[in-house]
Amino acid sequence: MWLTERDLIIPIGYTTLRDRLADATRAAVEEAAEYWQLSPDAYVAFASASHAFPGSDVVESLYKVELLLRAGIPVDRIKYAGPITNTARECLLIKKVLAADGIKPKSIIAFADILHTRSVGWVLHRVFPDADIVVCCIAADAVQSDHPLPLQRTRIGWVATNFCRQLFFWVFGLWPAKYISQPVAPS
Repeated sequence: MWLTERDLIIPIGYTTLRDRLADATRAAVEEAAEYWQLSPDAYVAFASASHAFPGSDVVESLYKVELLLRAGIPVDRIKYAGPITNTARECLLIKKVLAADGIKPKSIIAFADILHTRSVGWVLHRVFPDADIVVCCIAADAVQSDHPLPLQRTRIGWVATNFCRQLFFWVFGLWPAKYISQPVAPS
């Protein structure tokens, strides 16, 4: 059941624009912050996309931290994993940051776009094999006409991206995703 207390909450990121978070990123962070009220001892862990534009990871992390602090989450419950370029890397870095602090989550909830939930669940089950994991759909759509990444501007682009990601994982597994990065989108 997803309405149980969790010890790790992960708002999956969909990057940022220069002046605000992408709609899906904002929704994931807001829903994670709302869920934290049910699990006030939980950590909220996230990473930030570095490929939207130069410095986008810094911009995104600042916006996310601001939302989490405004929601009343103490700074010691917020874990920033660093810059990333894909979901697999996001989850792997989150695990690394938590392990460095001696944290081994047993119960995880992640918030993701509906087309992304399958991949997020697949990755999380491999990165945290001993944890109970739930992936919830966010209320927002990752498709956004002014998104900095071209494939997230149209429904067909986002569907194709998710199909290709699933096919990649099915063929190669998780290990190559650790080493794949995306080029920075043009400014």
